[in-house]
Amino acid sequence: PTGQIGNLATGPAACGVLRRKGPKAAGHWGRKATMTASSNQYKHDATPEEVEESIRSNPTVFGKILRKQIPAKVVFENERLLVFHDIRPGSTHHLLVIPKQFIKTPKQLLPHNLPLVREIHEVGRRELGKLCDETPDQWHIGYHWPPFNSVGHLHCHFIAPRRSMFTIARLAYKKGAPWFVTDRWVEEWLESRAGGAGGDGGDKGGVVE
Repeated sequence: PTGQIGNLATGPAACGVLRRKGPKAAGHWGRKATMTASSNQYKHDATPEEVEESIRSNPTVFGKILRKQIPAKVVFENERLLVFHDIRPGSTHHLLVIPKQFIKTPKQLLPHNLPLVREIHEVGRRELGKLCDETPDQWHIGYHWPPFNSVGHLHCHFIAPRRSMFTIARLAYKKGAPWFVTDRWVEEWLESRAGGAGGDGGDKGGVVE
């Protein structure tokens, strides 16, 4: 069958594309990833005014959710993040955590974004834990890597239980595939560019193995 789940088109044609094309950032397979600077870098100490301006100018469907122009089943919100249910769940429970500040994809994250990324993961795990009694080994967490994104606004998937993931979801959110990276992989990727956790986040001009 064809269609779409989460951030990945499905069906034979889509699978053919996935076999031919994949981001070089899939470090699981020993490929190299290059950090990309962006005007959409998250400023962790952004003022409320800056966050509001970012929300107003966000052209994506998530921008509309943040502006309350379309409904979403929100489970948590603070001044930096919004957590809500995915409308196309990959399993019994499927949450999305997004920053309110506009960042297009995980590829645009830089080392100084580590506080935000860690907060996304901490909040997502906490909220997923409130929804289900599953142990963390049944949690499936991560991001789609460009170009395999249907929404151009950074978001992390928190899915449980893994054993109940739908067949298409097992492909769409497959760990180790070039189109999906785990939460921990993203943190380690950023930490390596920073010279380790707590680094200054400067661009040292290298690549990440």
